[in-house]
Amino acid sequence: MSGQSPVLFRSFRSLTFRRVKRRQFFLARRAPAWPCACDSDTDEVSKSRPSQAGKLVAAGRSFMFRLHLSWLLVHFLPLFAEHVAGVDLQPATAEQALASQQATGRHDQTNLLPAGALARIQTARPGHEAAVTCVAFAPKGLTLASTSFDEALSLWDPATGKELRRITGHPKLTSAAFSPDGQTVASAGWDGTIRLWQAATGQPFRSLRAQGDRVLAIAFSPDGKLIASGEPDAPLSLWDTATGNRVRGLTCQVSSTFVLAFSPDGKLLASSTFQDRAIQLWEVDTGKPVRRLESPGSFASCFAFSSDGKSLVSGGSNGQLILWEVATAGARLRFSSQRSAIQCLTTSPDGRTIVSGHEDGLVCVWDAATGKECSRLAGHRAAVRSAAFAPAGALLASGSADMTVLIWRAPAALPERRAPARTVSARELAAWWDDLAHDDASRAYRAVLALAAVPEYSVPFLTVLPSGRRPRTS
Repeated sequence: MSGQSPVLFRSFRSLTFRRVKRRQFFLARRAPAWPCACDSDTDEVSKSRPSQAGKLVAAGRSFMFRLHLSWLLVHFLPLFAEHVAGVDLQPATAEQALASQQATGRHDQTNLLPAGALARIQTARPGHEAAVTCVAFAPKGLTLASTSFDEALSLWDPATGKELRRITGHPKLTSAAFSPDGQTVASAGWDGTIRLWQAATGQPFRSLRAQGDRVLAIAFSPDGKLIASGEPDAPLSLWDTATGNRVRGLTCQVSSTFVLAFSPDGKLLASSTFQDRAIQLWEVDTGKPVRRLESPGSFASCFAFSSDGKSLVSGGSNGQLILWEVATAGARLRFSSQRSAIQCLTTSPDGRTIVSGHEDGLVCVWDAATGKECSRLAGHRAAVRSAAFAPAGALLASGSADMTVLIWRAPAALPERRAPARTVSARELAAWWDDLAHDDASRAYRAVLALAAVPEYSVPFLTVLPSGRRPRTS
């Protein structure tokens, strides 16, 4: 905008001058023809009337000039405001100022970045011009991919918000994923195809044709040999990345998949749909369903595996999060945000933090061990559709229906704090012992937390005697 300012001011001055001159000519043509001195009765009258005419013409000119100036200000003031707002006079932090100076991709400079954010990738090009549907980090964390309904797969430098590459031609993108080696990025769209692109050049090299006309979700297996895809009204598909051939289809009770993910070890594939209040776990090698994580209270609209693959967190339309044990399909912990519906979930690489994106634009941070809310990140103006941690865990990206991507400092879990010393009765210890063997995973998990908080009681209590008898509790 700064380069356009001299042109804007010259146009403003020229337009004002031309319009004032036209008004002067118009008033001169319309001015009354005052009688000359020889027609007047007295010289005094003949002298006074021309002076009154001059005053009238001058007043008319002044009025029309002010009227015209008001019109020009109404039309050009937004441009001046944009020019002034384009200069960040008071950056909130030095990091924000550095990011805004280094980024050639357009950040939102009209407003200061929200607390905790390092960069905002704005809607105007080279940003997105439609809702952001997915964000994904490359394995090394040096590149961030984002997809949108504006047919753009964009690759960004997450440290600065600079656009590295823009890949177009794939309509209404819904999902993107990097291969484990980072050399390939895959995109899914509403044209019924999965397209593979060279991350370094942005050139396409393979297209996989799905059964329907829309692909809603994709994921690479941890070894990079398979791609899983989900679409409405069709079974899950597993594709060979080397050949592009469909290896097998996975059919369950409801043939419609909106969310899917591989477990970290690659042995399981999880999928969910809005039509079924459950998350289905599949055995990748055989394609057989092995377990269902059922949540009668709401739809499992999103989920994410923990870094060790032993647990899975799901979020629903009622704002509740559930931490599941993958091995038993038991609900270990339930906690609620008491906010709007949960749209996306991700877990930190160290497994200590859960991040949820909500329909009201908030990003909530949770302690994975206790389910306590650590903080809230406010900065989006519409639903948060996708969130992802960088592999090193230092950055968090969130994509929203407000057409922006925010890069945050990765929020930390609550610091480990030991509960104050207290006396534990024999009855409490015995109850915790019984809960450890209970079929209800949530009761067993609460018992683990309770015993971990009082090691001076739990360690002697959990020591099993050689005879197999329960140790004394008093």
